[in-house]
Amino acid sequence: MDIKIGCDLVPVSKFQKAVKGGGTSFLSRVFSAHELSGRLTPQTLAGFFAAKEAVKKALGPNLGWKEIEIIKDKRGRPHVRVVGPPTPIRKSDVSISHDGDFAMAVAVFLTQ
Repeated sequence: MDIKIGCDLVPVSKFQKAVKGGGTSFLSRVFSAHELSGRLTPQTLAGFFAAKEAVKKALGPNLGWKEIEIIKDKRGRPHVRVVGPPTPIRKSDVSISHDGDFAMAVAVFLTQ
């Protein structure tokens, strides 16, 4: 068994500029329809982006943006779903936090 950990920090203002520059094509290239549903703030999207980056750092950069999906449960707690190539994941956890102009995320995986 291996433990894989990734983390990422995203300046929300810088992320907002990327969204403005790329518009809906940027959003649809990076996020699933599920991730783009509901009440979205720049902080929420930057947090999802940081979580996806953290997953890529933990599992490998070859995962596509849409092969990683961040889902919130009924209580608002984020979970990660990897929908790409089979990965021997036994357990996963992700945490997203915001403070001021920053969103950060940590992803941890227990793999076989």
